[in-house]
Amino acid sequence: MAIYCNKCGKENPDSVKLCQSCGGDIVNKDTTLKPGVMLDKRYEIKRKIKVGGMGAVYEAVDHRFEMSRCAVKEMLYHGPDGEQQQYMIDSFKKEAKILHELRHPNLPIVKDYFIEGGRYYLVMDYIEGKDLETIKHSYTGSIIPEHIVIEWAKQILDALEYLHTQSPPIVYRDLKPSNLMLKSAEEKIVLIDFGIARTVIPGSETTKTVVGTPAFSPEELFEGKPEPRSDIYSLGGTMHALLTGVMPVAPFSFKPVRELNPKVSEEIESIIMRALSRGAHDRYESAGHMREALEKISFSTQQGSSLETVYEEKYKYRPSQASEVISRGSFLTSIKKNIIAIVLTVIILAGLSFLLFPKILPFIFNKEGLTLMQKGKYDKAIKSFDKALEYNPIYIDALTNKGNALRELVIYDQAIIYYDKVLTIKPDNISAWINKGDTLYDQKKYDEAIKCYDKTLEIDSKCTYAWNGKGLSLSCQGKYDESIKSFDKALEIEPLYIEAWKNRGNTLYYQEKYDEAIKSFDKALAINPKYLSALLNKGNTLYKQEKYDETIECLNRVLEIDLKCVDAWYTRGLALYKQRKYDDAIQCFNQILIIQPDYINIWYAKGKALYDQGKYDDAIKCFDKSLDLDSGNTYAWFDKGNALCKQGKYEEAIKYYDNALDLDSNYSKVWYGRGTALEYQGKYEEALKCYETALKLDPFYADPWYSKGLILSKKRKYEEAIECFNKTLDIDVKYIYAWYHKGNAFYEQKKYEEAIKCYNKALEIDPRYAYAWIYKGNALSEKKKYEEAINCYAKALEIDKNYIDAWFLMGNTLSMQKKYEEAIKCYDKALEIDPSSSWTLNNKSNSLYKLGKYKEAMEYIDKALAIDPESAIPWITRGEILTATGKYKEAIKCYNEALMLEPKNKEAMDKKAETYKLLLGNKS
Repeated sequence: MAIYCNKCGKENPDSVKLCQSCGGDIVNKDTTLKPGVMLDKRYEIKRKIKVGGMGAVYEAVDHRFEMSRCAVKEMLYHGPDGEQQQYMIDSFKKEAKILHELRHPNLPIVKDYFIEGGRYYLVMDYIEGKDLETIKHSYTGSIIPEHIVIEWAKQILDALEYLHTQSPPIVYRDLKPSNLMLKSAEEKIVLIDFGIARTVIPGSETTKTVVGTPAFSPEELFEGKPEPRSDIYSLGGTMHALLTGVMPVAPFSFKPVRELNPKVSEEIESIIMRALSRGAHDRYESAGHMREALEKISFSTQQGSSLETVYEEKYKYRPSQASEVISRGSFLTSIKKNIIAIVLTVIILAGLSFLLFPKILPFIFNKEGLTLMQKGKYDKAIKSFDKALEYNPIYIDALTNKGNALRELVIYDQAIIYYDKVLTIKPDNISAWINKGDTLYDQKKYDEAIKCYDKTLEIDSKCTYAWNGKGLSLSCQGKYDESIKSFDKALEIEPLYIEAWKNRGNTLYYQEKYDEAIKSFDKALAINPKYLSALLNKGNTLYKQEKYDETIECLNRVLEIDLKCVDAWYTRGLALYKQRKYDDAIQCFNQILIIQPDYINIWYAKGKALYDQGKYDDAIKCFDKSLDLDSGNTYAWFDKGNALCKQGKYEEAIKYYDNALDLDSNYSKVWYGRGTALEYQGKYEEALKCYETALKLDPFYADPWYSKGLILSKKRKYEEAIECFNKTLDIDVKYIYAWYHKGNAFYEQKKYEEAIKCYNKALEIDPRYAYAWIYKGNALSEKKKYEEAINCYAKALEIDKNYIDAWFLMGNTLSMQKKYEEAIKCYDKALEIDPSSSWTLNNKSNSLYKLGKYKEAMEYIDKALAIDPESAIPWITRGEILTATGKYKEAIKCYNEALMLEPKNKEAMDKKAETYKLLLGNKS
């Protein structure tokens, strides 16, 4: 019994427990799973449904979804080790994802896939019913009535048309009665056993594996060159078997249908035999065309009875009523004749075998190699192809297949050698030129690949696959205009070439010609509205155009087809994020985390959305998750630093900025973030160095110019600060904060007109920018334009009625106008918002003093001093009140308190001197 290693796939004697090649655990290829076995910690095996050459199909229950029934397809692909094994795993995942996208009433839904114990599994809908091979035995002579077969065939063709119009096309490759199920609950045919369905890349006449049931397989499938019309051949064979009751025992052995069942109409026989043509070009052009041919055939109402009723009727074999009387003599004569005929046949066959056997052997070994390729045993397949080539060194199929096997093993240079051998024998072999081109494309040798596609086009200028391949190669080289011309050539020949439209759109996207790209994607979607790749790429293009509503609408269509499309959820989330719909964006990101928790970008994207909501702790957790998955994510280190900076954890933030700079020292934004953290700590010189570094890396980065200007303003280097703000505004004229702080720099220099112009610029950008209204009011107040100033403060209060500074400054301006009663009302409004504002208490006290309300004035100034006894101004105000009430000595004590706090306070010194005079004059 063959024992195969889980790790490397090498064959071992059945007596060993560890692989003799790599020392890994081994798996018995011939064993099947027992009931009760749990797969992927989720699927419990209930029973074996059937076993095939590639594995088995089991009935199972899904423990995650209320024990729902499902079918689990097991595939035993034991491949090579290392990178080659990983290539097989990646290929399986890619194919499984493509199958998962399929949605059609005559196809099962592929719900899940996984790899476990060296075996590959697909999880599909469980279909209750019987396969057509079983059903046909319920009819007399295993012959099913014509009208029933036609109805089934039309359903199958609908499914095939759907598969073949995917991009790339999907070829089922194993169509036969046992793989077609009639659902018990309804008259519907379902194509089951999707273990070997594969995509076929337009332009390549070979596929990665060559499988199928030989008797139902067309010639190109044996050569490893499946195409959509391969399925048409297999359907023709299936209809033939159902209508004649004769199962084919060898490839290409189908006799005319009416020879075996004269009751079949000539029209149906014609359709079936055309489908069974050896040459693919002689069959129907597509599944749709074959279905149209079937639709044209009309039947009587008697033949239109329910399929289910006909199926349920159990026909039994009825022997003939007539009997034939054979005499003993004639019976013996008959035996003698038969013996002579048998002997002669044996002699003839023996002679033919002697002559033909050497010619048959290459075909046998080639077929053996294809079977091994089907199982992923490419090394062994190569040995079989070598045996075929020993008997026939110029056997083109074996040379081609050996090249394909080498390509599967990523031994590209060797593969090309065998394609070249084919071309030496037959220089106009299109398949070899395209295979060679595709292999060079895989090696990223685009110039050489293009030469191969050009050779193909010299042979057949209408080979759309070659035009498409050439277009892709040119696109990869960045030669976008030439690439577009190639796609256009393909589309001139075949306007419905869906992949060429998609690739054309992608190339226009790379050129940032987004409107034109969308037109190409729309062309692809006109052919197949559910073409996920085109829908997704259209959504990405709309996102680039900042058309976020249209992006979301487009991606919603993707998710209607495939709710697990993580790329659609991701771009949809980004579009919502751009619209500042952070909660909705986070819901999209959470969907991805359910589907694919290790999706690195999603933790980072979710962290960004939380960061922008001010949820810094949650954002940091997400950035940490992203870094757990990829410690080389510079953006995650950077944004974690930003979040810590927002929390005031500046030293910790700098550590994370430094981690980001270790990964990318040329990341200007990190230098800016680091500078900001230093600036907040008052480390202005170090901060300026960071800003200078950021600007060396990117002179057109506005933020460092702005922040540099802020530091220079704090250092009272106003002219230099203004120069930095001007640099900021040269880069972004709508940088509102630069206008505002430029205005402040002018204000501090008492250049009030210039300051007002800057505040007006800020307010043009955002009329609700309250700070700009406040400082514009201050500048107007300094120019003694008090009414205009008050209007500015009123504007700020329209934006925020609880803006305490606006109430306070309005009160001050009214006080300057000697409108003390109105000023006191403003101060009261400010004190309602903050009763502990010593400045407001002081200024209200001052207004009361001006009104001669000394007792109330003293009450408020004492409150101010109780809150802030370390400020000189309230002591001066208290001294003034005491002076006004004739309490000169107490007043002088207040002025002394002020001078202790501010020894050079001129107002305190002047007030003290005046009070001394009053005190002396009072004594005299």
